[in-house]
Amino acid sequence: MSKEKGVIIIDQKADKEDICKKIAVNALTTMTDTLVEMEQLHLSEKEMMNKCVWPILNEAAKRFKDVQNDKEVEMNNFIYVVGK
Repeated sequence: MSKEKGVIIIDQKADKEDICKKIAVNALTTMTDTLVEMEQLHLSEKEMMNKCVWPILNEAAKRFKDVQNDKEVEMNNFIYVVGK
């Protein structure tokens, strides 16, 4: 595994599993932290689902697909998909 401009470049198939694990952990961490913030702002469950949960899940799915297709993958920065 190597990096180019901070983006992971997949060199071997063995790297794919580790990258997917890191993507999942980062997505869940961002989702959890953001949901706590949204709950403190008293947003409705529907708003939290539409602005946080679904965007992060969709972005994670896109990244998993990119890993399988040997494309460059960003493992962090899920916060940018959240529509606070």
